Amino acid sequence: MWKLAKRRLLELGSKAQRFWQMQGVERSTLLQALFWVVTIRIALYLVPFAWFRRVLEWLHQGQSLRAGSGATGPTLDQIIWAVTTIGRRIPKATCLTQALAARILLNRYHYDNQLCIGVKIGEEGEFSAHAWLEEQGQVLIGDLVNLSEYTKLPLESANVVL
Repeated sequence: MWKLAKRRLLELGSKAQRFWQMQGVERSTLLQALFWVVTIRIALYLVPFAWFRRVLEWLHQGQSLRAGSGATGPTLDQIIWAVTTIGRRIPKATCLTQALAARILLNRYHYDNQLCIGVKIGEEGEFSAHAWLEEQGQVLIGDLVNLSEYTKLPLESANVVL
């Protein structure tokens, strides 16, 4: 038992050291991803989706870093990496949680993206849904081997800002 505890402490120390060795923008992006993944995970569990959607629409309208503000932000790849990295470590951070967190950060830094939600019915009649982000048809986050099996829901025609 002592060896296991010692190994875990060493792993934790190694991860902390790697975190502090990151460039400032990478560290900041990772912390923002942590905030949004955890916040969205909790919100999806606790509040009605209609209320949560209104908050996301508000964020989409006014919470972006404006061009020319002097702030330099992360690259698209850094945002996707940060959300994916955090999403793997937060229990039950679903594809929807990660897609919404990435969407907030991408919108904040003016990266074009589109939220996609798809559904499929399996061979045995089981229903499944999946969420992902795309930019000009390229999947940014939430790619699956069988993604083409999902039928994309028409979110734009329903005036969904998400």
